[in-house]
Amino acid sequence: MNKNLDDKIRKAFVHLQNILDEMEIEAYIIGGQARNIWFIEQKPEPRITKDIDLIINNITTLDSLKQRLIQKEEYTESNIEDKLLSSEGIELDLITTEKLPKFVGLKEISERGIELIEFEHKTYKVANIPSIVLLKLIAFSQRPENRQKDIEDIAYILRYFDIYQNEVYPLFLDLDPAYISARFIGMKIKEIIGESASLSATITALLQAQIANPKESTMAQIMVKGTDKPESFAITQLTEFLKGLESE
Repeated sequence: MNKNLDDKIRKAFVHLQNILDEMEIEAYIIGGQARNIWFIEQKPEPRITKDIDLIINNITTLDSLKQRLIQKEEYTESNIEDKLLSSEGIELDLITTEKLPKFVGLKEISERGIELIEFEHKTYKVANIPSIVLLKLIAFSQRPENRQKDIEDIAYILRYFDIYQNEVYPLFLDLDPAYISARFIGMKIKEIIGESASLSATITALLQAQIANPKESTMAQIMVKGTDKPESFAITQLTEFLKGLESE
């Protein structure tokens, strides 16, 4: 787990996992904290978030967990359903599997996009990097006017995702290293999407629209903002991403 995580977040993770283990509750982490977990400490710190998003296996378990956190762990309820606040200001969003159909992509991620990570003698289930990118693309496709930060996060991930330590790197020797991460993550998202034709169509249509109109590509503009890269660089990244998504 990234040692650069905020101390309060680190403590909250350890404390929460202890409770999950004691209650024998299966859960996994998604959202901004999942993104932060995967990046090694040498990299610049990504966008800060104080939220923890946790997927819980069923609604009965959710109720028991909420009562434990409220009655014994100094959490309080908020005015948002299934959002709790810790005594240190950490927001904990609890999502049950019964609600997964309302959250596009989470069903596929829960089945094929979760990995295990060890930290301080505990095992955590965390959405992997391709899953995180997939969720951000879905969010942007639904509300592009409000989801600029998701594209900034994707640009950060593509910049720092360490493909060089992956055993599949030799498969990309014919590709400019600057674009390998985009192709690889596109390929992994294809695996996560599986047989979901509607989800595949959503992501494919989004990428095709951004690539087809380079001068009007909102994603490309956001991806290179604050860098010395031209928008054509981002367009090529999106093109390679789409190639990965459409690969056999």
